[in-house]
Amino acid sequence: MGTTIEFYSARPQEFVPLFSSSENGQTFVGKLKTYPVANFSFHLLLPDDMDRLCQSLIRQHLPVPPVFRNLLVEQLWYDGTSESLTLVSDGFAGVVARLSDAEIDEVAMDWSTEFNYNEPLQKTPAYQALVQLRRVAQDAVTHKTALILHLLA
Repeated sequence: MGTTIEFYSARPQEFVPLFSSSENGQTFVGKLKTYPVANFSFHLLLPDDMDRLCQSLIRQHLPVPPVFRNLLVEQLWYDGTSESLTLVSDGFAGVVARLSDAEIDEVAMDWSTEFNYNEPLQKTPAYQALVQLRRVAQDAVTHKTALILHLLA
């Protein structure tokens, strides 16, 4: 099994208890599906590929740090072994929420060069993840929720 990398728009006081509860699998998954999510679980190397995403955003003159971990504000929950929830900078959510379609294309093209895709850009996992992330970031900005990173190794 690979690493699960997801971004959610949620209120931490509601979201964290979901992960720390002893809900059974179907109940947990059902509740989790009610939150907007961007799935970045497509064989990324951490932290290198997420750092490269930041650098691709910088090449579009967007105000993000060159290192992804600098976007992480606070660890909200950790299961003690392999799963965590981390609050992502509101500034990053705002930047991503305002990305135009043309900027998504440029960032995805730049970011995905090392993934060696053989399909059209708009069909690649990197492009789809960026579109999902913009949608989740827009939800976080609009509803004044947090952008939360979920990692499961």
